[in-house]
Amino acid sequence: MTATAPTAPTAPGVRSWWGIPYATAERYRRPVLVDFDPERPYDRKGVAPVQPDSGDWLEADSGMGEDCLNLNVWAPQEPAGQALPVAVYIHGGGFEYGANTQITSNAAGLAASGRVVGVSINYRLGALGAVSLSQYGGALAEASNLCLQDVIAALTWVKQNITSFGGDPGNVTVYGHSAGGFSAFGLLGAPSADGLYRRLAGFSGGPARLSRPGGPRISRTGSSPNSASRTTRTSCSTWTRPLWWPPCTRSLRGTSVSAPGWMPRPSVSSWTADSPVRCCAPTPWTSWPRARTGTSMSC
Repeated sequence: MTATAPTAPTAPGVRSWWGIPYATAERYRRPVLVDFDPERPYDRKGVAPVQPDSGDWLEADSGMGEDCLNLNVWAPQEPAGQALPVAVYIHGGGFEYGANTQITSNAAGLAASGRVVGVSINYRLGALGAVSLSQYGGALAEASNLCLQDVIAALTWVKQNITSFGGDPGNVTVYGHSAGGFSAFGLLGAPSADGLYRRLAGFSGGPARLSRPGGPRISRTGSSPNSASRTTRTSCSTWTRPLWWPPCTRSLRGTSVSAPGWMPRPSVSSWTADSPVRCCAPTPWTSWPRARTGTSMSC
């Protein structure tokens, strides 16, 4: 007898679909969208992304693997009279850990309100999703910011299919925690994400400063690099495509950016699928004034 994954949890007053494939991807290649099959039950959790530890805390009943590009959807049990706003959650974990199977990715509570369709997504992590190898060309030419390419693919799938779950594709809010917050704000620097969301929100992850020569700037005030609520914004009427910065000051395609070296992250500058930009290379935390243990990213 072939073993099967446990049935995914349900919640009162909520319809749920688990482990829906939104794309497939070969190793170090960009994601390719897949069609939605409404005939499948989607009652089991999907595969979680590959990551360094056992993943026991992820409640990943279907295990971990590279075939992890799936998402979950929660909708109110009773259909609404009109299409509902959609909230897409991007999990955190420093681009190394996490999945849409963990309890913090469960949006059943939002759907239970009867006012929202909730979605949580997976994306590739670590060396499979956040390393840049595009400089080597050939089969590796697409291997840059694959984690963000996955997020954009998931949002594209949502725009094409969320009406099947009672959601409004024109009213999508993307929100995330930690690395998920960085991914949410990273969409601002990706032209291919235009039109896929209406609002963005990030928690415990966001820019220290984003600026463009002769233009507007976003800067964080206060002492904590984690305080997204302390962000101030100026001259936003002309600010159309800021940069998701690497944690150092440099000029990248004419845009000056800076941030404290406190977390590894990919970088995006006028990102397109055909013109990937490279991530920075890891260096010790101790090379930064804010001396800490661990790793950071250096230009």
